[in-house]
Amino acid sequence: MTGIGHNSSRRAFSLLETTIGMAILGIGLIMVAAIFPVALTQHRMSMDQSRAMNLVPQAVSMMHQRLNPDLLWYDANLLSEGYDSPWYAMPLSNIDAGGLWSFDLANTNSPAYPYDYMLSYTDAINSVPGLFQSTHQIYANDLLSDRMTPRDDLQANQTPNRVIWYGFYRQLGNGSKAYTAAVCKQRRDQAFVLQDLSAAGALVNPMAIPNQPQRFPVPWRVTATRIAGTNALYINSTVAGSITLAQLAPNGSKIMVRGVPDALSPKIPVPAGQVLTVSEALANGAVLVREDIGKIISDVDLWVFPPPVTGVSFGNDSPVLEWKVGL
Repeated sequence: MTGIGHNSSRRAFSLLETTIGMAILGIGLIMVAAIFPVALTQHRMSMDQSRAMNLVPQAVSMMHQRLNPDLLWYDANLLSEGYDSPWYAMPLSNIDAGGLWSFDLANTNSPAYPYDYMLSYTDAINSVPGLFQSTHQIYANDLLSDRMTPRDDLQANQTPNRVIWYGFYRQLGNGSKAYTAAVCKQRRDQAFVLQDLSAAGALVNPMAIPNQPQRFPVPWRVTATRIAGTNALYINSTVAGSITLAQLAPNGSKIMVRGVPDALSPKIPVPAGQVLTVSEALANGAVLVREDIGKIISDVDLWVFPPPVTGVSFGNDSPVLEWKVGL
């Protein structure tokens, strides 16, 4: 048999068709590439949130086990009258951006102590007795998610994404203490500012200390007023240049009700320890919160972790990841 050959030809793509195909492919690749930064950011946020949720019970357990409750400051007058105290900040220190642990700047040749020791002062106003390693057993590596104690700011800034917790405690009327923790995030090259407590009316006229930046987030204590009939809070300051609550707590921030200001009667029923979530920062410096704050009928003191700063300007991203209090 003789095979019969068939001549066939296929039509090639024209230059125009190839160009259109490449353009469609390029658009698709651009759209896919745009997803990656968002996906990475979402992944990092999910990881931070997961670590924060796991860290809160660990931190509270650690405070119960390692803090010496007899050496934590509280208002003895409240206890003698059977009242629960406001929520105090656990004594802590920080690392100066560009320097060492902020309470040990002069001792540059010190061994591990006190670089790995973060208990120094409390409550952003009130004093605390002298503290030593033998009295409390919570160290810097206990507070940091990477569990590595940086000896200076250079080492502290080598970790790109860190989670750190801060403790708070309350003296109860029955003589015992309650504990909770706020978990914050800290990114490489971020800096935070301390509250200036030297000025008169520091809680109602909050100001920053811009020339002493800190590497880790810093809790501020401020006095706020509720706008009657609303879920809005604001700092009723009359001093020019003072910082507003909207600056300290942008959208999404978690803040905690510390309790009634010291000058007011402890009999005023304020839900101390209530954690509030800022839903909107208003142009007038006030903030709206999601939770019902109808029980706040007077001024209240708040614990707030301000955003990191660039120069003297606050950012718009709160460092707080998780903050839960059992009421």
